[in-house]
Amino acid sequence: MISHFREARPSLPIEFHPEARIDIMQAMRIAQITHGKREGGAFIAAQRLHEALLGQDVHSTFLNVSSPLRLKMAWILDRLPLLLIPKPHRPYFSLNLVGAEKLPTTGFDFIHLHWINKGLLSLEGIRSTRLPIVWTLHDLWPISDVNHYDSNLILGEDFQKSKVLNFFLKETKNLKEEVWAHTPMTFVCPSRWIFDQAQKSVYSNTHELVHIPNPIDLEVFQPTQKTLAKKNLGVSAESKIILFGAVGGIVDYRKGFHLLLKALHHLKSSMG
Repeated sequence: MISHFREARPSLPIEFHPEARIDIMQAMRIAQITHGKREGGAFIAAQRLHEALLGQDVHSTFLNVSSPLRLKMAWILDRLPLLLIPKPHRPYFSLNLVGAEKLPTTGFDFIHLHWINKGLLSLEGIRSTRLPIVWTLHDLWPISDVNHYDSNLILGEDFQKSKVLNFFLKETKNLKEEVWAHTPMTFVCPSRWIFDQAQKSVYSNTHELVHIPNPIDLEVFQPTQKTLAKKNLGVSAESKIILFGAVGGIVDYRKGFHLLLKALHHLKSSMG
């Protein structure tokens, strides 16, 4: 089966400072695959890992989607059954019954998946390869049914009564279990929290889980003097700074911005 992916232009390697070099990794050929734009968390993490591997002379290839139009059409078709879910909750679910791409079957020693929803890969598209798969969990979708996070969400009576929607959810769950059972995969958890969540999944009984934090460029991210940092940012040395950063952080309830506001109001009132 021929993959539709196209190879991204090689990125300039970033110099990292690992404790040891693993020669066997340098002989491997790795395909990095993810959906997303350059401002997306999964894409940024995948790109950083790709560049870190290049910096260690590992043959890593970043594969881009070959047709943005086909990707958009696949996403639209895959979302149709989810229109029966109340709009605020739709982003928490993905079916992946329709996908624009297929995984490569040759040319690599293994495939590294990152975030493959939103029309990128279907469940059948994942099954199309015989190559081993390493999958970094940027959310819980790979080790859950159809939800990206533990969905203790109140979806309403319409959701509970929808036979059409529940049919698609059940079919997706069954197909996912079948594909996962016959696909060699190792799940990488970049945080301790997601590792603990993954251990609760039924797939933790059949697939290996490992905890490996995301790499960072120590030439860019490193401690510095607080006064110097404030001066470079044009911030008063006497000012107290609280940094909150997240994609969709203000509108996405999961990101906890409402808790930050509550804490700030409490802090203000407690200080008189």
